[in-house]
Amino acid sequence: VNIARPISIFGTNSQLDGFDRTGSHNYPIINISNLPGLQITNLSFDEDSSVTCPYPSGGCSSTLVASNSQNISLDNISISNSKVMAVEISKSQNISIKNSSFQNAQVFGIWFDNSTTNLSSNIHIENNEFKDNHANAILFSGTGQSEKPSTIIGNTFIHNHQKAIFNTCNGPCSGGQLLIESGTKNLVISGNTIKDGVIEDFSGGWGASGIEFQTGNIDSVNLTTNTIYNNSGVGIIANTNLINTSNISITNNHIYNNQKGDVIFPGATISNNCLLEICLTIPPSPTPTP
Repeated sequence: VNIARPISIFGTNSQLDGFDRTGSHNYPIINISNLPGLQITNLSFDEDSSVTCPYPSGGCSSTLVASNSQNISLDNISISNSKVMAVEISKSQNISIKNSSFQNAQVFGIWFDNSTTNLSSNIHIENNEFKDNHANAILFSGTGQSEKPSTIIGNTFIHNHQKAIFNTCNGPCSGGQLLIESGTKNLVISGNTIKDGVIEDFSGGWGASGIEFQTGNIDSVNLTTNTIYNNSGVGIIANTNLINTSNISITNNHIYNNQKGDVIFPGATISNNCLLEICLTIPPSPTPTP
């Protein structure tokens, strides 16, 4: 779609009307560019779990694609069995993705273009469920403002990065359920639950971590009040090639029972995290009576 006004696409009720694709997967179900507004509400997209499409050689497309657009709202949608990405976003502004589910994408759940000229901004991802996606549930790259950062808040991540589908690290690649990529600036990651990450077809490397920071050029990310547990990798990890990364704060999180460690992030501000399964809150001492 390439038109000059906002559009809305919505189902008629909360039971999610929608699209069940049974034919060719070589084009997106929705593909928009240069649009001033897009709202998709109360819809499901099922890309057929019985169909597989080798990546990248299979020639399949993502389910929803948006580029160079503004005011994108995805609310109460369900996308399952995508052959590439469930949602693919490039060079767009004012993005809200909430109250939705993304399951069993053959690559990423939500992918943001991290090339320097195609970064998106003012992104808010809230109260969604990401489950069983083959690579990262979210590959996040984007910017906010210092007084109004982009946000990833209140989401649930379960058993993502379950496949080692990439081979760019001299062998099958480990990774995180949530990946923070280069170009990210002014982001709050808060109140999320990230659990049960395991790579099913590869037992080497670092396994499936909770949150992974990649490559570098990342500034001002605040990770707070997240619960991250039972991952085969690390709770929160900075990759060893991380460069030009600053102002990372990891505070007041509950991180435990991750097989390769709970936090590995040199240079970050790390404080007041509970690394035990059961955390005791010690009340402040009473003020002495004179």
